[in-house]
Amino acid sequence: MNGYRTITRRLDDQLDRLIILSDLHAHLPALTAFTECCAKLKGRSQVLFNGDLFFGGPNPAEAARWLMATAGALATLGNHDEGMLKGAQGEHPPYTEEGAFVRLNSEQRDYFRALPRRLILQWRGKKIVLVHGHADPTTGEEVSWQALPDEQIARFLDPSADLCATGHTHYAYVRQVGRTTFANSGSPSLPILAVLDKTGLRPQSGKKELGADDDPRSTFLEVTESAGRLNVEIVRFDYDRAAAARALEDLNHPRVSVIRRWLADGILEV
Repeated sequence: MNGYRTITRRLDDQLDRLIILSDLHAHLPALTAFTECCAKLKGRSQVLFNGDLFFGGPNPAEAARWLMATAGALATLGNHDEGMLKGAQGEHPPYTEEGAFVRLNSEQRDYFRALPRRLILQWRGKKIVLVHGHADPTTGEEVSWQALPDEQIARFLDPSADLCATGHTHYAYVRQVGRTTFANSGSPSLPILAVLDKTGLRPQSGKKELGADDDPRSTFLEVTESAGRLNVEIVRFDYDRAAAARALEDLNHPRVSVIRRWLADGILEV
């Protein structure tokens, strides 16, 4: 796409918090619930989007308008955003990359073409690095959405940063690695707690089994600063998942039955 282009920006130190979101995948009911959740937070917030606005949901143009108005240049490209930018002609379902491309106008497409893979932010004297997590920054090798936390940390940790944030796996976690907090924002629309295939159930946490702390609700990261330290918390919320499934059913999505089960318990059958 555009190599591993990096952009550095300085944020307003008067902001009370940063909100890191990724993997919306064009699901409007999840976006509505996320917006309502953020509206309850006191003070000034800034949304940072960490990739994959498209592929899966039926509302790519609406999601693009929201992102441009809310995060603006404070966003990164995910693998499905890059897939959308490959272009398309003719008719395609809105939940595909091609369907997103044909529904976006030229201004929206240009907006995504200008986004980087890596976004470095300076805020209150802290360095924050955002990268979606679908390509190794050293080798360019594709990284699976099933990458476990340890693999993401090994590939994407920047020891000079105070916070490194990824997405891609739809599994939210926060780890401390030396001086750096490493976190994944999960997904507001399609969290993944585990993958089910012919070999059995494989939790995205890397543990052998799902535990009591595994929660199928939607997630984003809330970042605050106090006494010179960044505080990173996973915020959980829920939305009308039945409405999301019905919207795909109305479009005759071929995997709607799998998605409905996925929405119910956070387990993706592949």
